[in-house]
Amino acid sequence: MEALDESCLQNWEQYGLKEVDGVKRLSGPGLETENEMGMVMLGGPWPQRLFKMCHKYLGDHDETKIYQEFRNNPDSLEDYLCYGNFGVCTKLSEKLKINSQKKEL
Repeated sequence: MEALDESCLQNWEQYGLKEVDGVKRLSGPGLETENEMGMVMLGGPWPQRLFKMCHKYLGDHDETKIYQEFRNNPDSLEDYLCYGNFGVCTKLSEKLKINSQKKEL
């Protein structure tokens, strides 16, 4: 369980906003927008917001439950944390996803 606590203590300064296909998205190490072309606005309020959000997850969710969710289905952890009852994420529209896929071709 210490791994979850330690992950919240990482340096969040590498994260910021990047506009991708006309939508401002969070970008940084480990995120799908990390390798998208575009300028990233690092710093500002985002490092502190992410730090607080990480600790909020640990406070709102039992660490054991988070770990069990990961062990049961690692691919659904994002859905559990991001889009579940306490989630703060927004799904991109299908139209935006299609435009993004066309660019890759």
